[in-house]
Amino acid sequence: MTDQDTGAQRAPDSLDDRAPATTGTDPLRLGIAEEHVEARVVERDQGKIVVHKVIETAPVTAQVELNHDDMVIDEIAMDEQVAEQREPWYEGDSYLVPVYEEVLVSYTQLVLKKVIRIHNRRAKEQVNLSSTVRREVVEIEEFSAVDPPTPLPDDVTREP
Repeated sequence: MTDQDTGAQRAPDSLDDRAPATTGTDPLRLGIAEEHVEARVVERDQGKIVVHKVIETAPVTAQVELNHDDMVIDEIAMDEQVAEQREPWYEGDSYLVPVYEEVLVSYTQLVLKKVIRIHNRRAKEQVNLSSTVRREVVEIEEFSAVDPPTPLPDDVTREP
């Protein structure tokens, strides 16, 4: 029996009643087919993600120790007679400012009336500080692919 498209001989089909019985003199010809499998990577969207970055603010109160200097001013009475005026001076951690006064007698006499002592005193106190702080928050949304990937038909290949 001969294939009409290719002209090749084919074996009779037992279900085909049109096929004549083959004789032992005619050679039987069979077509040979070969298949190849090729693996490829095909990129497809599987979904998407959206990243949202938000900055939140919140009021906070914290108790902290605050160091500061207080100025202490003392007046020290002197009532001393002096011959000349003196400029302010430092004595240790104190700054001394002299205050003079003239007194009328039958003659003028310079009298150191008092000295003002100015110095620092270290102090600590607990205070509550209020402020607004910021922090970043990240939210991630995931979206699946809308259409699932379609399987390839047996005879079709897709290029990436």
